[in-house]
Amino acid sequence: MLSKMQGWRIRSAFSVALVLLLLFTPAAGASEAPSFGKKCARLLLGAVVTGVVTSPVSVPLAPALFHAAYSYGTGQKSIGCGIHFDWAEIYEVLDETERKVVDHPRGNEAEIVRLFLRRLEGNTEGGPWFSYFPKPRSAASFLKQGPQDMRFRGVCRHKARVMSAALNHLGIRAYVDRSTDFNVGHEFVVLPDYDMVADPTLNRLENNDSYTEFLRGIHQCRIDLGDSAAIDWDICF
Repeated sequence: MLSKMQGWRIRSAFSVALVLLLLFTPAAGASEAPSFGKKCARLLLGAVVTGVVTSPVSVPLAPALFHAAYSYGTGQKSIGCGIHFDWAEIYEVLDETERKVVDHPRGNEAEIVRLFLRRLEGNTEGGPWFSYFPKPRSAASFLKQGPQDMRFRGVCRHKARVMSAALNHLGIRAYVDRSTDFNVGHEFVVLPDYDMVADPTLNRLENNDSYTEFLRGIHQCRIDLGDSAAIDWDICF
């Protein structure tokens, strides 16, 4: 049985062959190759056919390809969810005290983690979001704390990616993880060198075991509330 990738390759090869056939094959009864105008018309038809045939792969990949191109053009690293990372922009957002801390990351790891926890705390979707194809947005914008900025702070998946990218930039190993043991659907940052979890959405920093118990409590709370679609953090904790 063919895998999805093998199937896509076969469809792509078929589409390319069809486009070439449409471009250079004379029509039935014609002795000459098609004119330039007819070639353009056939090329357009071939492009439509290719889009339809390869859509099971091309449609899901479209956002990633777009943001990869945007990242290449701007020089900002794409970190997922439409977010683009530029440390210089983040540095500008920080106040003087915070800059002194990040200027000397060695020995200040704990304070740096707490700095980003404070900056990113909160859970507000807001803004012109489109989950399938989000518009490009600077990581620094999630750290701003003005009255207007607070309406567009994002949710856990955005906070975790911004924090993880910032910590890694400063030499503090971190990666984004998602709760899988419990039906919670929450994303956070793991600090493997310290056996700790940092949750920028809820401003929590604790060891793995303690955070696991925290997630178990949320899971039980959702059960008690009838497992509603959205977690109500204020009710559960």
